[in-house]
Amino acid sequence: FALQQSNSTVMGLRAAMRARMRMAGYGARLLSVGSGAPSGSLGDLSGLLAGLGGQASNGATPSANAPGSACDVVVVGGGSGGMACANRLAELGKRVVLFDHVAPSRQGTTWGFGGTCVNVGCIPKKLYHEAGRLESSMRHDGAALGLHSDRSPRVDWARLRATIQDFVKSLSFSYSVGVSPGVNLVRARASLLPGDELGVRYTNPLTGGEIVQHAKDAVVIAVGGRPTVPDIPGAEHAITSDDLFALERAPGKTLCVGGGYVSTEIAGFLGSLGFETTLAARSILLRGDGFDAFCTDKIRQMLDAEGVNVLLGARPIEIAKADDGRLGVTLTGPASEDTRVEWFDTVLFGTGRRADLAGLGLSAQVTIDPHSHKICVDDALQSTRPGIYALGDAAQSGMPELTPVAIRQGEVLAEHLAATAEAVSPVGLFDAALARSPRLAASLVPSTVFTPSEYGRIGLSEQAACDVFGPENVETYIIEWQTLLSAATHRERHDGGEFPYQCAAKVVCLKSEGERVVGLHMVSPQAGEALQGFAVAVNLGATKRDLDARALGIHPTDSEALVGLRVTTRSGEDYIQRGGCGGGRCG
Repeated sequence: FALQQSNSTVMGLRAAMRARMRMAGYGARLLSVGSGAPSGSLGDLSGLLAGLGGQASNGATPSANAPGSACDVVVVGGGSGGMACANRLAELGKRVVLFDHVAPSRQGTTWGFGGTCVNVGCIPKKLYHEAGRLESSMRHDGAALGLHSDRSPRVDWARLRATIQDFVKSLSFSYSVGVSPGVNLVRARASLLPGDELGVRYTNPLTGGEIVQHAKDAVVIAVGGRPTVPDIPGAEHAITSDDLFALERAPGKTLCVGGGYVSTEIAGFLGSLGFETTLAARSILLRGDGFDAFCTDKIRQMLDAEGVNVLLGARPIEIAKADDGRLGVTLTGPASEDTRVEWFDTVLFGTGRRADLAGLGLSAQVTIDPHSHKICVDDALQSTRPGIYALGDAAQSGMPELTPVAIRQGEVLAEHLAATAEAVSPVGLFDAALARSPRLAASLVPSTVFTPSEYGRIGLSEQAACDVFGPENVETYIIEWQTLLSAATHRERHDGGEFPYQCAAKVVCLKSEGERVVGLHMVSPQAGEALQGFAVAVNLGATKRDLDARALGIHPTDSEALVGLRVTTRSGEDYIQRGGCGGGRCG
């Protein structure tokens, strides 16, 4: 959009850039386009603000790190892991060129610098989730608390979208100007050089000329992943999470396809915002060692209570678009006679992601895992080709696809490449757990699913712990309760029925090691905020006794339910806490 601005607006944008850079500690240093555009021309805004490609040099010394000259490390991918790796390398004195390119989605959506998390992932998702939480609370609890709203319609999608998109673009801008002075940021698609040469080639989008960028030490692939779409008739009419947050029209009646966290979270906040929503999952919600069936069933109950129609065992086999734009979806269940057609305004696929490796020229260079479609790496994140590394969602490292994992891998890989004293094996973050079981090591990365009642967890589910350690060696403590506000307002379901208990928790312990906690799971309105501290305790080797005796509960909160748990799943006793004091007790 910068290319369409008047001169006065361009001057205003440039002034804003200077102010933002001063706040970020970069003085009056301006970005310049490497194609030779004169200082102060419109070219220095195009790549940064509009995401049009183009090459931005963040103040690096031209003779030391000019485009096309030899550098120490090339990083391909400007998302969380790539940024972290490039910036840390520069801090350690390495000359770095960082490439970032966003291929349009199937619907033509694109975005700026910063990767999935900033632009079409964690950040906009969490903000829409918070909007849904506020709307749901007003709808369910407002009247009982004397709070009234006469808005019609309830949600102004255009205003909601604009607020979140403006913030997302400001974050993208901040990360662009915040790249380390030792990093050249190039907005172009890069592909590996053939043969034994270490480096990449790319096309300058402003001149059309090809540039070769050699790397002395390494090339790091940090391109992340993109959504996958099932190969069914009419799939081109559907959108993905790449498109939803920039959708100009309200989604209306929506079908979310998939049982993973992306589809489940989106169905949750759309339902909370008041849109008629169906969630179709081929089998169960939230697969994996880290997700406990007791808690995922609570998630399903909460979605249902918010009005989301959850269809387990259902999948679309065809999408047809009517003249009025509505989408007729043929859904089939476990039995062929379950097939039916239902009409929606929007169909969203959240059916998995795949490493975005297309066009990188990797096939003859590295080994790609045939099942995960990721780059095979060793414990130092090096591929089968010496000098080529991969991290985050692009690497088959055994770690979950989460932003903090990519950031940690990027920083530790940078220290490894710079041969610093503090360098450690990037995938050996939990060496003690890894020695016991790779499944346990991967599960010790905490995470939260931001559904209407959030599901925060760390460690193994009860079933996975029994598989790893044997059921006779596992003791699990369990509880279910109603959060304080909903108990006070006598919250009702969307259809007027009694609202189910919003909260549940499990603490999974290893009996042979003094009931060391190997899994901790919590479902509550803000479980994500509570789990960070518990994650530290679990990774430090906390036992059940530590939870009971080394800390008192913070009253009245939901998280205090996790200290002093008494009922085990083995006992068969009633684990529902009644009394209305939230997660704790008043006496």
